[in-house]
Amino acid sequence: MTFIAKQEPDRALYLAIPERTYLNFFQRLSIQVFIKERRISFFVFNPEQEEIVKWITH
Repeated sequence: MTFIAKQEPDRALYLAIPERTYLNFFQRLSIQVFIKERRISFFVFNPEQEEIVKWITH
């Protein structure tokens, strides 16, 4: 259990990933497996358009 989960168990934590980083790094199989095994929730955003383009929740 993480420190944040101990302090605020009802709070959901999301990793914010720029779209370019998602496309160039997070598409690797090893990274996808890591994210899934650790149940990391995240969203992908486009910084130029200031919008969220994808949500991944575990």
